[in-house]
Amino acid sequence: MNKRTCIIVLHEIYGVNNHMAYYRQVFEQQQMDVYIPNLLNRAKVFSYDEEEKAYEYFMEAVGFEKAKKMVEELIDALAKQYDFIQLVGFSVGATVAWLCSEHPAVQKVLCFYGSRIRSYTNVIPKVPVQMVFGKNEKAFSPENVRIGLSEHPLVTFEIVEGTHGFANPYDQMYREQTTKRVLQQWFDLK
Repeated sequence: MNKRTCIIVLHEIYGVNNHMAYYRQVFEQQQMDVYIPNLLNRAKVFSYDEEEKAYEYFMEAVGFEKAKKMVEELIDALAKQYDFIQLVGFSVGATVAWLCSEHPAVQKVLCFYGSRIRSYTNVIPKVPVQMVFGKNEKAFSPENVRIGLSEHPLVTFEIVEGTHGFANPYDQMYREQTTKRVLQQWFDLK
């Protein structure tokens, strides 16, 4: 039987932008069907210059619980047609992916710099979760997040050179080689 594989890619606070289009292409090259839900539920994306406004909009108009529910509904629908469902999230999307790591239809999760994961260390993932943070985060200590999650046997945690946004090719902080290495490790994870 040929297993059908899909990946749900969860965006940063800015919405479904060029960063998400880039990752759609990356994952399609891996023969995966790609789904990118619009967690903001609005057509207009925020520019990178609107970081504060975008964060405020996400927290007030969406929030993590509403985003989690939206993604879980998508997972439930996709579980009817796919044998292998994976999640990849960036920033707030990584936190949502982490929250969905308890869903029984998900097989693995990759979280890039999900700073709010630190507020949800009570989540017990049912699948392998790979977390990657930049060493130079401004708002929090990745090491403290690592310590908070150290009891979870399915979580691997890596702190890399770089800062928030290091996996976004449209961010000035992009670290291409680090990102490619992390993705390859994740593709190899069974």
